[in-house]
Amino acid sequence: MLCEYVARGDRNKHTLINIFSGDVVVGDWPAHLVFGVYLEIIPDTETPIDIRLEIKLGRRKMVEAVINLKNQRLNTPAVFALPQFPIQIEEDSRLNIFISGIGEHQYRRKKILSKRIFKGDLG
Repeated sequence: MLCEYVARGDRNKHTLINIFSGDVVVGDWPAHLVFGVYLEIIPDTETPIDIRLEIKLGRRKMVEAVINLKNQRLNTPAVFALPQFPIQIEEDSRLNIFISGIGEHQYRRKKILSKRIFKGDLG
C-alpha cells in the first residue's frame, strides 16, 4: 500500500496515514510529496530469503532496499514498512514498486504497485 506515512504500533499493528487509493493528483509543478510504503510478503518457504525492493519514479530509482526474511513461518505474512521518503516531481510521471528474490531464492522481478502522478484539478 502507498500512503503518506506508516506508523508502527503495538502488537504487530501499523497505522497507515492517507492511503492513496488511486492515482496521485498534484496541484502544480514542482510537487514535493512524501510517501510511505506498507507491504505484507507471504514466503513460500521457511528457509531465510532476501527480497529486493525497488521504488522507481519513471526510470529514476528512488529507493532500493533488501528485506531479509528469516525465522518466518510458512504462509505467514512478513511485514515491511517504509515509514516515509520524500520525493520531488517535476512532471507527469509514474511511481512503480518492484520486488524480486536475490541469492539462493531468485524470484523473477515483479511489479507490485503502480501509481500515475499528474497535475490536475484538486477541487
